[in-house]
Amino acid sequence: MTELEKLKAGLEYCYDDPEVEALKERAIVWCREYNAIDDTNYEAQAAYLEKMLGAKGEKVWSGDNVMIGPNTLITTVGHPLTPMGRRKHMGIAKPVRIGNDVWIGGNVTILPGVTIGNNVVVAAGAVVTKDIPDNSLVGGVPAKLIRVIENDVE
Repeated sequence: MTELEKLKAGLEYCYDDPEVEALKERAIVWCREYNAIDDTNYEAQAAYLEKMLGAKGEKVWSGDNVMIGPNTLITTVGHPLTPMGRRKHMGIAKPVRIGNDVWIGGNVTILPGVTIGNNVVVAAGAVVTKDIPDNSLVGGVPAKLIRVIENDVE
């Protein structure tokens, strides 16, 4: 398998492989171009997202009642803990999944492979390292359950 095929399959891959580097560089350019679009030009934002992603749902900037605060980092790439793995420039991509009716406060960090359930509030500044069940308010570093919250829309 190529390194890019390994990345797409969710396996460890070499992150400085030329094909992987090209993918990262394209993403950087796309982000810069997307961020240059006027914040109130939703039509242009939607068209650019469709161009970048190939397909998208309606009102993609707010999802299914999802709000994401400023300076939130949603990261999908992790690296080995061992020195040898880091010296080999290995990484592994794991998707982040976010449910419906989620509110993520500002300056939150969400690590690779995390699933955030439905009806979840993540307090500002939290670092989400593990899955969060439905109907939860979490906060802190690392994020921990603060309390169960009511789902008043079911």
